[in-house]
Amino acid sequence: MDILLRNKVLENLRDLQDLKYRDFHTKLIPGADKDLFIGVRMPQLRKYMKQIVKDGEANQVIENILEIAEAGKEPLYYEERVICGILMGMTIKDYDTWENLARRFVPLIDNWAVCDGACASMKVIARHQQEAWPFLKKYLEDNREYYIRFGVVMLMDWFIDEEYIDRVLLEMQKAKTDDYYAMMAVAWALSVCFVKFPEKTMEVIKTGSLDVVTHNKTIQKIRESYRVDAETKKELQNYRR
Repeated sequence: MDILLRNKVLENLRDLQDLKYRDFHTKLIPGADKDLFIGVRMPQLRKYMKQIVKDGEANQVIENILEIAEAGKEPLYYEERVICGILMGMTIKDYDTWENLARRFVPLIDNWAVCDGACASMKVIARHQQEAWPFLKKYLEDNREYYIRFGVVMLMDWFIDEEYIDRVLLEMQKAKTDDYYAMMAVAWALSVCFVKFPEKTMEVIKTGSLDVVTHNKTIQKIRESYRVDAETKKELQNYRR
């Protein structure tokens, strides 16, 4: 663990601090500890991450954040968790390296924002769907809220295509959870499935295989989409439970 590197990263983040943004953003994060949010807007955070990559420090920063978390002696800032996940997506090209880091990163996820930002950046998965599928399924079968959300959002971001849609829909139906942010991830993923594969996803809704909360939230999210026509939205309303 490199204390000097961490101090440099935190100093750079504090130079970008926006306290009004911190106060606003923490209201959107469940259970947020304001003391562990520096308050850096995402455009500035992304610009800083690009500078880390340009300086050739991405691997060191990722490893350092993971080591700090694993040591368990000091809490991580929200921005450190975000940086770790997104830098992985920006820089890791080798699948085995990514999987080893992802296994260490997922325990750092403690809210939807850290999860979703990281998942959306993991471009290596687009080239390694076959290898990633069994790895991600383990998270879908977990009983921890953000482990499940990680698995669901990764499938949503990288597997809703002709080859995997049937498997994705099956996994969404199998993901049984009472945890709010995991359930909402399933509903969100199914709404994206519906936009891309409406007939297949409609069959899931018609079968009533989802729990009531996820089922109704899925319909709500689909009906909120600008890419679904008015007639279909009207029909979906009939399937609310």
